[in-house]
Amino acid sequence: MLPFASTSDLNGWTVGGGLEYKINPSWSLKAEYLRFNFGRVTNNLAINPSANCSGYTGVCPYRNNLTIGTVKVGFNYFVGGGHDPLK
Repeated sequence: MLPFASTSDLNGWTVGGGLEYKINPSWSLKAEYLRFNFGRVTNNLAINPSANCSGYTGVCPYRNNLTIGTVKVGFNYFVGGGHDPLK
């Protein structure tokens, strides 16, 4: 058995942005940043029943700040020929 478990759903927010630059008619380079924030969660970690953690016997509460930052970079290849502009 694991010393802790959580089955709750988390709600949060995401913000980010990106850029894409066309290098030539067939290739482009892209970069993107996303920041995810799901707030803070307090859980209890089961420890030795005789231990005392900040006044709690048998469990130790801990807070976890659930934030993630991601960076993505990549290339795109465009399949097929380009289209002529409308005349």
